[in-house]
Amino acid sequence: MWLLLVHEDQRARLAADPALLPGAFGETLRYLPPAPLATRIALEPLTLRGHRVEPGQTVQLSLAAANRDPERFPDPDRFDIARRQAGAVGLGHGVHSCIGAGLARMQTAIALRALLDRAPELARDDESEVVWSPLAGIEGPRALGVRATAAPAARPGR
Repeated sequence: MWLLLVHEDQRARLAADPALLPGAFGETLRYLPPAPLATRIALEPLTLRGHRVEPGQTVQLSLAAANRDPERFPDPDRFDIARRQAGAVGLGHGVHSCIGAGLARMQTAIALRALLDRAPELARDDESEVVWSPLAGIEGPRALGVRATAAPAARPGR
């Protein structure tokens, strides 16, 4: 939600076209992955970009850097909910894909749609500071002040 609040043009696009929800989810994970580093332990000897890695050695992979690769993502520092997500690794890839990715996509779509329906004028409270997660290796706001600038529209049948 923080990314949509600081990129108001993208929030407006999403509010106008809920079909962009899957792209908003994917772009959020690409742009600011919640776990930007992945640690792997080598099981066999290998050479990685000219560096020898022996069995038992730890390798840190930067998912954040991979998701900002300009060869794969044109203009990688721009947050664009309509961006093609092929190659993003916010929820892993292949055998290392997150087992809960489908559930996370579904829950996020439901939550974002409900929030945008109920508070279409939601904005960041500029007087409150965003509190970021203090946990090493975890990115994202722990506290985010928001304000609703208009009353929610009446919902039919309720």
